[in-house]
Amino acid sequence: GRADVLTLNERESVILGGQPGVLALASASAVVLLRSGPDGCLVVTPDDDAPGGRARTPVPAPLVTTLDSTGAGDAHAGTLIAELLRDTPILEAVRRANAAAAITVTRSGPATSPTRSELDAFLSQL
Repeated sequence: GRADVLTLNERESVILGGQPGVLALASASAVVLLRSGPDGCLVVTPDDDAPGGRARTPVPAPLVTTLDSTGAGDAHAGTLIAELLRDTPILEAVRRANAAAAITVTRSGPATSPTRSELDAFLSQL
């Protein structure tokens, strides 16, 4: 109930009881991101008109060949935070975070998150 945005990978989500468990823990006003690696991210947002008061929007990840998944979650979270600080709407922020994680897994090692210009160039080719 203390977070405006809660982001979890599949393993973390399962530990907390899957989607129902995670949503039960999150405040009704929180945005919840359930990251699924190469499948992208499910974004759950407050929506009074949606079933259960929450809309579920899948945001796919770009298709890439994975070399090393080390740092992908960090790249995703860092890019998401940077985009939200720039007032980027949540679905676009998640799209950019997914792309940053996709770029990261194509590189070897933990410190491989792309720069903003690398991310912009990658997204312009999609």
